[in-house]
Amino acid sequence: MILLVIGILTAIATIISSFSEIKNPDKKGLSAVTPSGWFFYICTIILSVLPTIQNLIQKAIDDNNRIEIAKLQDERDEVLRKRYDTALVTMKSKFDTTTSIVTETLGKYGFRLDSSNKVLISLRDSAKVRVIETDDPVLEIPLGRDENMGI
Repeated sequence: MILLVIGILTAIATIISSFSEIKNPDKKGLSAVTPSGWFFYICTIILSVLPTIQNLIQKAIDDNNRIEIAKLQDERDEVLRKRYDTALVTMKSKFDTTTSIVTETLGKYGFRLDSSNKVLISLRDSAKVRVIETDDPVLEIPLGRDENMGI
């Protein structure tokens, strides 16, 4: 809209300066300016102010767009956080189930998993408590007589 006004005022100022006298050569001072000249000067002043006004309006529009984009990004981030939290809860519940299954299975074969110390304890002979230290007790369960052999 402002660009259209700038174009029209530029055309009017050009036409006035080309076809009309801006100053009366017989007079001096402000009285020498003809009505066409006043119109030309007013158009010139408006043309010098309009780009600044247009720039301020464009900055306000850009700021509003930036704020709206930031709000939309925050909403998307919140949805992603909720999905992530839900996925974590689901994974934790599956892990807890898996841990209980492993513990239950080890109990059937006479072992107990001490997850805090990362050791596997044999429960078969209460007089002889055998502790097998491993980095990953679930994957390194000894088989038979050879205690160094794992799964």
